[in-house]
Amino acid sequence: MDGRPERCETRRQMKSPDGDDHFEIEGAVMIDTASMRGELIKHLEDAMAIADELEDGMTGYLIESALDEARAQCFRLPSR
Repeated sequence: MDGRPERCETRRQMKSPDGDDHFEIEGAVMIDTASMRGELIKHLEDAMAIADELEDGMTGYLIESALDEARAQCFRLPSR
C-alpha cells in the first residue's frame, strides 16, 4: 500500500469545523480534498517541468490543460 486510503464505494461527504470538505470511507478514513488537490497540482507542475526539459510540446499542452482544470476546481462551488 502506498499510504493512500483504499478506494471504496461507500463514501459520505462531511463538513469539518474549518469548513473543508472531507469524505468518510466506511467510517474510518478521512480525506482532506483541498490538500489532495494541492498534491495533484504539485505533481502536475512537476510533470510540466519534465515535459519542458524534454521539449515535448504536446505533452506539455495536455499537462497544462490538466493543471488549468485542477486549479479551476479550487474555485468552483459544489453543485446541489
